[in-house]
Amino acid sequence: MHVGPLYGDVYMADQNDSWRIMSHKYDGKIHRVWTCAYPIKKNSTYHDEFVPDLMLRIPAYAKVVEANGKEWSSNYDVIACFYERMYYQVMVLRKGHHNEYYCNSCAVAEISQKSKTVSFIDLDLDLIIDKNHIMRVVDQNEFEENSMRYQYPEELKMRVKNDLSELMRQVRQQKGVFSHRFTFPEHQINNQ
Repeated sequence: MHVGPLYGDVYMADQNDSWRIMSHKYDGKIHRVWTCAYPIKKNSTYHDEFVPDLMLRIPAYAKVVEANGKEWSSNYDVIACFYERMYYQVMVLRKGHHNEYYCNSCAVAEISQKSKTVSFIDLDLDLIIDKNHIMRVVDQNEFEENSMRYQYPEELKMRVKNDLSELMRQVRQQKGVFSHRFTFPEHQINNQ
């Protein structure tokens, strides 16, 4: 697997090929798998330094499998947004005429073109943003517990907290995917 320049290479892949998104815990064990996701090209006329480097559409009713084998799905599309240099990823929940957001603190995602997989290490601390842009940090206890269980290095804990603060600033200032001017390529989303 490789990080960095290959983010852009995902867009060169066949846009009809299904990818998987895999979330792992710090010890490498699988946490959650989104079984079906399609790369989508950025075409928004809105640009700032917080625009995602990689986006994949998870279609409504695509199966998600938890580590314990439990399966579930959403009745709406989700756009998974990944960033090459930030310790978070954003799930844009496309709920009808509005978006909501579930943001995961995580290590920078790794991409495997060969297996068509995007993998990341879930670092527990999450941010939920509702349709009114009200923010709520969740899983703080899980972050503290896993920090001790997995012995997260101090610099990792600091990076997660700093990037979470940056993410909250983006929401408040309506930057990146939180901007009303940021648009998703609807023709790609609707035709897959």
